[in-house]
Amino acid sequence: MDTAFTVSFGPNEAEALCASAAVACFARIDEIERLLTKFSDTSDVAVVRGIPSGGVAVVSHEMMDVLVASVKVCAATGGAFDPTVEARSFGELILDVENFRVGVKNAPVELDFGGIAKGYALDECAKILRSEQYELSDWLLDGGTSTLLASGSRAP
Repeated sequence: MDTAFTVSFGPNEAEALCASAAVACFARIDEIERLLTKFSDTSDVAVVRGIPSGGVAVVSHEMMDVLVASVKVCAATGGAFDPTVEARSFGELILDVENFRVGVKNAPVELDFGGIAKGYALDECAKILRSEQYELSDWLLDGGTSTLLASGSRAP
């Protein structure tokens, strides 16, 4: 994702609760970054990149969630959004959602999720902020360029 994330809270939210929630959000973002980054040789993106033609690998549920979302966005945009790099078709991947397995028809497949991974991270943070543990309702999550999520009386 390679971006700076911020979380801001409304003036009526308890400061200690907000601090704890922010720590939880940043820990979740770090976990997602480790799994979905193209900049690491140990991420799930690297695992998919390393699958040989006809091969299969097991990936995290986070990776599968983002792959499934990417399939939907790719279809909805007529292929304008395709997280594969260098004009390779997203159709080269075979997804076994129930078993978290990814297959490759013709290797290698390079992935770069860009904004969809940032959006996924913000959605995961929103789950944390809305959880029974925090029950926060007035906040703003910023995942960098064009990736924003807000809740509360001042939300856009």
